[in-house]
Amino acid sequence: MRWPLILALVFALCATGACADRWSDCSQHRDTDRQIRGCTQIIERGEKETRKNRAIAYTNRGHAYQNKGEVDRAFADFDKAIALDPKLAIAYYNRGVTYRKKGEIDRAIADYTKAIALNPKYAIAYYNRGIAYKKKGDVDRTIADYTKAIALNPNFAFAYNNRGLAYLTKGEFDRAIADYDKVIALNPKDALAYNARAWAYFERGKSELGLPDAERAVELAPDSAPILDTRGQIYAALGRREEAIADLKKALSIDPSQKESREALEGLGVTAAGGAQCFDAARARVADSQAFKVNCKTAADCEFESAQAQNVSAMALIDDIAKNLQDCWKKAGLKTVTELTAPEGMKLHIRRYSAPDAGASAEICTVAELKPFGDKQLTTSFRAQCKGD
Repeated sequence: MRWPLILALVFALCATGACADRWSDCSQHRDTDRQIRGCTQIIERGEKETRKNRAIAYTNRGHAYQNKGEVDRAFADFDKAIALDPKLAIAYYNRGVTYRKKGEIDRAIADYTKAIALNPKYAIAYYNRGIAYKKKGDVDRTIADYTKAIALNPNFAFAYNNRGLAYLTKGEFDRAIADYDKVIALNPKDALAYNARAWAYFERGKSELGLPDAERAVELAPDSAPILDTRGQIYAALGRREEAIADLKKALSIDPSQKESREALEGLGVTAAGGAQCFDAARARVADSQAFKVNCKTAADCEFESAQAQNVSAMALIDDIAKNLQDCWKKAGLKTVTELTAPEGMKLHIRRYSAPDAGASAEICTVAELKPFGDKQLTTSFRAQCKGD
């Protein structure tokens, strides 16, 4: 890649003192405000700097604006860099990254292609163009670009990982497994790589070979819903029903929108109560706190109450738990069907959520929140429950 050589040339030509400070600030990427300040100082020197130097400064500042989410400013700087130096490959590359983040995939591909034309050994440009082609659903071009990136950088773990996913999409499981072999060799603690290789074995009908990978993935990432889902489905394929149910339920407790886990549980004859799964996460949030108490009549019927009168931190935490429960229920596919607010004098909110179009057997989740009001109400609490209707 040309970029490090260009920076080395700039520093070689730059005297010590203020000039070196400007370029030091402009070229580092840890502090975006400092980078913007340093690059701006170089740009404002105008023709005292070479066109190439100013192009590099605009490119670096554009990258900083991109990291801050100031997309319009980033585009403006990349455009100015290209106008100053039409052969600066990294300017096209960075503008392509910004287009991709903005969702303008065709423009991103055009800029990556220009960067590659200027620098045929630009491995990261091939990699990112592969990502862009994947977003367009062009799997063959995706694989071709990842393959080129790997040829240029044989230790490019991300490229092996993404090519493995592309091979999984095509049903080429042996090739996918080979790519994940390489990822794991490069990074033995990559939980997602173990998980993907386990899934490839599962899809290939070799669940017994995938199980060690699935177990290693869970060791590395015990709270990942997709990883728990993979092990649960492999357990199910191997006839280990109870272990499968435990993993799939835990996956749903972490992410109630995990459709695959819900369907797998139903395939095992277990009703996956999506709303009830959210309680595990809520209880986990307060397990070590002494600010309030949790009273559960059942696994899906709990009351959360502040343990001390006018305990502001407990009240805030209860509000947070209530909000997270409701967000969790929405992710599980439960929709608001009623919402009531009591008359002034006390703040009581009752919200009911129901699985849409589920008929009389729909799961209903309810949260009733009793809020503090003036000096009369000294505690705050809410009760939440899920049950079949």
